[in-house]
Amino acid sequence: MAAYGYSHLISQDSGLATMAVAILAIAIGLSLVLGYLTIFLSVLAALIGISVALAWLPGSDPIAVRVSSVFTSIMAVAISCLGPGAFSLDARRYGRREIIIPPTPDPSLEE
Repeated sequence: MAAYGYSHLISQDSGLATMAVAILAIAIGLSLVLGYLTIFLSVLAALIGISVALAWLPGSDPIAVRVSSVFTSIMAVAISCLGPGAFSLDARRYGRREIIIPPTPDPSLEE
Protein backbone atom coordinates (compact mmCIF):
# COMPACT_ATOMS: atom_id res chain seq x y z
CA MET A 1 0.00 0.00 0.00
CA ALA A 2 2.81 2.42 0.83
CA ALA A 3 4.58 1.82 -2.50
CA TYR A 4 1.30 2.10 -4.36
CA GLY A 5 0.48 5.39 -2.66
CA TYR A 6 3.98 6.75 -3.23
CA SER A 7 3.83 5.98 -6.94
CA HIS A 8 0.59 7.93 -7.26
CA LEU A 9 1.86 10.75 -5.06
CA ILE A 10 4.85 11.50 -7.29
CA SER A 11 2.91 11.24 -10.57
CA GLN A 12 2.70 14.47 -12.54
CA ASP A 13 -1.05 14.49 -13.20
CA SER A 14 -2.29 13.84 -9.67
CA GLY A 15 -5.26 15.85 -8.49
CA LEU A 16 -6.31 16.68 -4.97
CA ALA A 17 -8.40 13.54 -4.53
CA THR A 18 -5.60 11.35 -5.88
CA MET A 19 -3.11 12.94 -3.51
CA ALA A 20 -5.45 12.44 -0.55
CA VAL A 21 -5.92 8.74 -1.36
CA ALA A 22 -2.17 8.36 -1.96
CA ILE A 23 -1.31 9.87 1.42
CA LEU A 24 -3.93 7.65 3.07
CA ALA A 25 -2.46 4.59 1.32
CA ILE A 26 1.05 5.49 2.49
CA ALA A 27 -0.16 5.91 6.08
CA ILE A 28 -2.05 2.59 5.95
CA GLY A 29 0.93 0.76 4.44
CA LEU A 30 3.36 2.04 7.04
CA SER A 31 0.94 1.27 9.87
CA LEU A 32 0.49 -2.28 8.59
CA VAL A 33 4.25 -2.75 8.42
CA LEU A 34 4.54 -1.63 12.04
CA GLY A 35 1.54 -3.73 13.05
CA TYR A 36 -0.59 -0.90 14.40
CA LEU A 37 -4.40 -1.30 14.26
CA THR A 38 -3.91 -4.26 11.98
CA ILE A 39 -7.46 -5.55 11.68
CA PHE A 40 -9.05 -2.15 11.09
CA LEU A 41 -6.43 -0.90 8.64
CA SER A 42 -6.28 -4.12 6.63
CA VAL A 43 -10.04 -3.97 6.06
CA LEU A 44 -9.65 -0.34 5.02
CA ALA A 45 -6.78 -1.29 2.69
CA ALA A 46 -8.95 -3.98 1.09
CA LEU A 47 -11.75 -1.48 0.54
CA ILE A 48 -9.37 1.03 -1.02
CA GLY A 49 -7.88 -1.65 -3.27
CA ILE A 50 -11.30 -2.82 -4.44
CA SER A 51 -12.45 0.74 -5.08
CA VAL A 52 -9.32 1.49 -7.12
CA ALA A 53 -9.83 -1.73 -9.08
CA LEU A 54 -13.40 -0.73 -9.90
CA ALA A 55 -12.60 2.93 -10.65
CA TRP A 56 -11.58 4.27 -14.02
CA LEU A 57 -8.24 6.06 -13.71
CA PRO A 58 -7.23 8.21 -16.69
CA GLY A 59 -3.65 8.16 -17.89
CA SER A 60 -2.70 4.72 -16.61
CA ASP A 61 -2.76 1.15 -17.82
CA PRO A 62 -6.19 -0.09 -16.65
CA ILE A 63 -5.28 -3.78 -16.65
CA ALA A 64 -2.10 -3.34 -14.60
CA VAL A 65 -3.82 -1.04 -12.09
CA ARG A 66 -6.74 -3.43 -11.65
CA VAL A 67 -4.56 -6.51 -11.27
CA SER A 68 -2.27 -4.86 -8.72
CA SER A 69 -5.27 -3.48 -6.81
CA VAL A 70 -6.92 -6.90 -6.69
CA PHE A 71 -3.69 -8.49 -5.42
CA THR A 72 -3.35 -5.74 -2.81
CA SER A 73 -6.93 -6.38 -1.69
CA ILE A 74 -6.31 -10.13 -1.43
CA MET A 75 -3.22 -9.56 0.69
CA ALA A 76 -5.10 -7.11 2.91
CA VAL A 77 -7.89 -9.65 3.49
CA ALA A 78 -5.26 -12.28 4.36
CA ILE A 79 -3.63 -9.90 6.85
CA SER A 80 -7.04 -9.17 8.31
CA CYS A 81 -7.70 -12.88 8.83
CA LEU A 82 -4.25 -13.53 10.31
CA GLY A 83 -4.19 -10.56 12.65
CA PRO A 84 -1.15 -8.82 14.11
CA GLY A 85 2.13 -10.64 14.51
CA ALA A 86 3.95 -11.47 17.72
CA PHE A 87 6.39 -8.57 17.33
CA SER A 88 3.87 -5.90 16.30
CA LEU A 89 2.74 -2.78 18.10
CA ASP A 90 -0.70 -4.37 18.61
CA ALA A 91 0.91 -7.31 20.41
CA ARG A 92 2.75 -4.92 22.72
CA ARG A 93 -0.35 -2.83 23.21
CA TYR A 94 -2.82 -5.62 23.99
CA GLY A 95 -0.45 -8.34 25.18
CA ARG A 96 -0.17 -11.93 24.07
CA ARG A 97 -3.20 -14.15 24.40
CA GLU A 98 -2.92 -17.70 25.62
CA ILE A 99 -5.72 -20.08 24.80
CA ILE A 100 -6.20 -22.82 27.38
CA ILE A 101 -8.28 -25.75 26.21
CA PRO A 102 -9.72 -27.69 29.15
CA PRO A 103 -9.21 -31.44 29.08
CA THR A 104 -12.20 -33.49 28.05
CA PRO A 105 -13.57 -35.82 30.72
CA ASP A 106 -12.77 -39.49 30.24
CA PRO A 107 -16.05 -41.35 29.56
CA SER A 108 -14.75 -44.56 31.15
CA LEU A 109 -14.53 -42.85 34.57
CA GLU A 110 -18.23 -41.94 34.63
CA GLU A 111 -19.60 -45.40 35.55
